[in-house]
Amino acid sequence: MQFTARIARFERRRPMILVFLCLIFAALFAWDGFVNWPGHDDRMMHRMQHSTSVDARYKKILATWPGWNHATMAEHAHYDHIVHLLNFSGWHTVTDIENQRWIALGIGVVAAFGGLWWWRVSRRKIVADDSGVTLSSGQRITWSQIKRIDNRNWISQGIVDIDYESSPGNIKTARFDSLIFDDLGPLLNSVAEHSPHAEMINPPDFESQPI
Repeated sequence: MQFTARIARFERRRPMILVFLCLIFAALFAWDGFVNWPGHDDRMMHRMQHSTSVDARYKKILATWPGWNHATMAEHAHYDHIVHLLNFSGWHTVTDIENQRWIALGIGVVAAFGGLWWWRVSRRKIVADDSGVTLSSGQRITWSQIKRIDNRNWISQGIVDIDYESSPGNIKTARFDSLIFDDLGPLLNSVAEHSPHAEMINPPDFESQPI
């Protein structure tokens, strides 16, 4: 009979929370970098052209503004300088807007890694069958390899440590944590039933509170 303990729901949700938050912040930064701030500068340029505090010779220059998304890098630098001379506050420079765009791109990359993390985590599981147990890492442990089953922390922490012989004379420990994997109880019972020759270390009240 086969028993499967899949990754816990919380562990699956963690990367999705990261992806969700990243997408929200990426959208906010992208909105400012591609829509809001360029549009604000265009509207501000229009106000300066009709402002009584702007000299006529500057208005003549401002009238040639092609729009933020159509201006060249040289034109952006030129108009950034003019707005600075006119001492108008609220203008977003090329650096301001480019920073918003790069931040949005960077957060998007993090979101992509979060999606990859979710894909990898969601596939993790532990499987016990008639011949042994396969860990989430892909490590296969046959029943004869198991030397000790430590249940002392199961009741208090939901953790069971299993020592197994990975190669002659080489003992390793596999940890089974109920916070990381769901439905560990039936699987661990199967491990215990198939490993009668393994040393079993139980807490004092194990009989009254079995797995």
